[in-house]
Amino acid sequence: MALFISPFFVYDLWDALSTPVGPDGALDIADPVVDGLLILFHAVFAAIFQRIRGSRDRLMRYFLGLLMGVGSAIVLYVWWSARSGDVLDPTEMGTWKEPFVFGATAIFCAGFAHMFASFFVALSPREALLPVLPVTVAYILTMLWLVNGPTQTKVIMIAAWPLAAMPGLLWSTWRYRTFVDRFRWRFLRSRLGDLRQDLADARRVHEALFPQPITEGPVRLAFAYEPMRDIGGDYVFAHRKSDGATIVVLVDVAGHGVASALAANRIHGELERLFDDHPESGVGETIVALNRFVFRSLAPQAIFASAIAFEVTEGEVLWINAGHPAAFVLRDDGSSERIDANATLLGVLDAKTFEASVGRSTLGRGDVLVACTDGVHEAADASGTFFGEERFRQIASDARIGGGSRIAPATLDAVRRYRQGEAADDVLIVTVWRGQ
Repeated sequence: MALFISPFFVYDLWDALSTPVGPDGALDIADPVVDGLLILFHAVFAAIFQRIRGSRDRLMRYFLGLLMGVGSAIVLYVWWSARSGDVLDPTEMGTWKEPFVFGATAIFCAGFAHMFASFFVALSPREALLPVLPVTVAYILTMLWLVNGPTQTKVIMIAAWPLAAMPGLLWSTWRYRTFVDRFRWRFLRSRLGDLRQDLADARRVHEALFPQPITEGPVRLAFAYEPMRDIGGDYVFAHRKSDGATIVVLVDVAGHGVASALAANRIHGELERLFDDHPESGVGETIVALNRFVFRSLAPQAIFASAIAFEVTEGEVLWINAGHPAAFVLRDDGSSERIDANATLLGVLDAKTFEASVGRSTLGRGDVLVACTDGVHEAADASGTFFGEERFRQIASDARIGGGSRIAPATLDAVRRYRQGEAADDVLIVTVWRGQ
């Protein structure tokens, strides 16, 4: 604003010095004085702005004070200069001229100052309107009490006063919305990047809980996992007992996403604690302990889980299926045995009413035990037809020819090819077989 006023100051000063003193000498001298005061006023505020180290709210208070002071000063100066000039001689054009000249000049000068300030400071619509209010009061009081002229003309010029705030307000509104949109976009993009990184870290931590594939020894283990989102609630646990038997627990926490993953992590901790305290626990003790944990710790948050547990030795499989999709023993001769649910979903019943009967099957050399979560069966094609249990069993049986380690990745690949669109649930496929 000071830069804008400077040329007028130079011109008014030259005009005052070069023009002989006449009837309007006071006005001629006042013009450069007022210009100089405005320049000084802005310079002082500029220095204050440079020294202020605070929040935007504090800076805006100073700036809005500046606009209020300058705007009110402009209104009073316009009135004084208009009254001092011979342009308002009532004998020339009538008494309506003074309110019109004062109002039009004040509207232009105050509007220009407001618009000019809005170019250099990003004001919200509220901030752009706030300094206009005291200037409006000064304008109305000056028009009513100091300006001579008919009331009708005064009312007309008062009604025209919003034109002073309109350009700056419209500019500030557009600029503020653009600024807010850009800020929100940058903020959301930054937050999205942070969220993606957090989820990637969480997925790494979650999947670190999964066991390593067992490729040596009397019992082998392989699996393939694909969460619906960055992280999911499917989980597999393996523990080798001192007698060589291997406990494998496949868990599917209801739902998907971060909440399910947190629940799966807690279940992992419970299984680790169980086998640290009781390393020789069998499938019966394992499922009973998991149900007690889910009932006490997760069910109050409406979180439940299905699970299927196997204890695999040379030639035999002990199992409990707690509300989980059926598993299969794929025989070397091409036949298969279905392992259905024989216990309730974990967390639905308390420890006193929960019952878990242990099933028993054989596992010969060349046989493969295969299980999956319901994300496999519920994968849908373009028509909405599910992948289904029978398709899963058939593809797993065909892939068994390549060995037990080929079943899980081959089945997951088949699910991905069959599925149309995004996954509807987490997918986990686990295979267990005897070593040669």
